[in-house]
Amino acid sequence: MKHPKRFSNKGNSGFTLVEALVASAVFVAVAVPLVSIVFGSRHQNRAQDLFTATCFLEQEAKKAQVLPENPPAEVTRTIKGIEWKIKWEMSGDTLQKCVARVYKSGLLITDAGLVRYVAK
Repeated sequence: MKHPKRFSNKGNSGFTLVEALVASAVFVAVAVPLVSIVFGSRHQNRAQDLFTATCFLEQEAKKAQVLPENPPAEVTRTIKGIEWKIKWEMSGDTLQKCVARVYKSGLLITDAGLVRYVAK
């Protein structure tokens, strides 16, 4: 009875299962923290943008409530070279509905509305 031919690793250029598993584990150990840093900073930037936009809206809304004249249709502010715009839309005469939208570099960040009484 003949013995089956045995395979040897001599001249074989492939990877063993253990080598492949170790390489995968090293890749995952490096990739996971990098991905979390990238996506974490993205969410942090979004939160900072919303905070800044909310502060602008609050300031402009207080002006709109207190001052008798209509707010300007567009207010532009530049902070650290980034242009922020607040655009107002008004409707109504005595009881005005006002909507303000905040844009950062042309992209809508958030909006808010208020109702104000305008004495004539």
